[in-house]
Amino acid sequence: MTNDNTLGVLLVGCYIAVTLYGLTSHQMYRYFRMYPGDIHTLKLTVASMWSLDTLHTIFIIHACYYYLVTGYFSLTYLDKTVWSLRMSIPLTGTITLIAHAFFSRRIYIFSRNTLAAGAIMSFSLVRMGFTVGITVLSFIFTSFARFDKEVWLLCLTIGLSIISDLIITASLCWFLQKSKTGFSKTDTIIDKLLLYAINTGLLCIIFDSAVLICARTMRWNMIYIGLYFVISKLYSNSLLAVLNSRSGMMTDNQHGSFELQDLPASPENLGTGRHVLQLRRRQPHLTNLEFSIDQGERVSVGKAKKNTILMVIGTKLEQLRSQAADDESESNTLDRGDKGFGLGREISKTESEPIGKDSSST
Repeated sequence: MTNDNTLGVLLVGCYIAVTLYGLTSHQMYRYFRMYPGDIHTLKLTVASMWSLDTLHTIFIIHACYYYLVTGYFSLTYLDKTVWSLRMSIPLTGTITLIAHAFFSRRIYIFSRNTLAAGAIMSFSLVRMGFTVGITVLSFIFTSFARFDKEVWLLCLTIGLSIISDLIITASLCWFLQKSKTGFSKTDTIIDKLLLYAINTGLLCIIFDSAVLICARTMRWNMIYIGLYFVISKLYSNSLLAVLNSRSGMMTDNQHGSFELQDLPASPENLGTGRHVLQLRRRQPHLTNLEFSIDQGERVSVGKAKKNTILMVIGTKLEQLRSQAADDESESNTLDRGDKGFGLGREISKTESEPIGKDSSST
């Protein structure tokens, strides 16, 4: 056991973790700036993740200060497990649990597959239980020499985390691949999501595997502890990166929110009881997407599979359905000769009002 594989790796691990914490803080700021309209549950998740990550960063900095400054050149201090190092274990477990819960919920919403989502949460909850057990044992066995015999519990928790990450990555890849529609723009977005799911999942799996191998084969040094410092930062950054990448998936180098608009109905659409709901970005130069909504029918986007419709139109759809009957009755009074207008032409208010008056007078 040397300074390089004990205090050295502890310090390097702390450096990397603090650097990633800076990235987490930037991601959190960017999220609240770009998505102020997200639901409160999602905002609370982001705030909780950042708060736990902040606390974890404070604890590992204190642990490094304890071993490198307070216990400088003291073998007695080096053998003890300081309280801040022990408390970093449940914080890492909680951050991992939140990340796994977030991704399992996304898989369920996207695919309605309860088996994959349930398996992820089951492994994550079991892992959290073992994490609590490790924390309790670390306060009972306050020296590394005595705690070495219980390192197998840490290996078990890391193994369960690897299994959860594998299920998340495989499930996302499987369901995204099945959702390809044949349209180039849609498939391009799905390919980006596939690449991102593989990269983020693979990074977490690599670090978890490194901690597992080092803890199993080199538990007499602190290499696995230095690597363990970084794990919580990877999970928090992966969650925030997914949330912040939503706008960038639609168009390159553009960001902004979406808005729904009910387009003025053309005369031919009024005769069929059809509305056009326009989904567009607030930048006027971007291409608009249109959803045709028939009376009493479900939303259709060309030949796209329903798994690729990732937005809930909800309230707007109900409003259009409630107006469908009125529009159908009103359309019976319009002159059939008005069908000469183009299907994509928009009718302004100054044009639509005289048409209504003329039809009622005749």
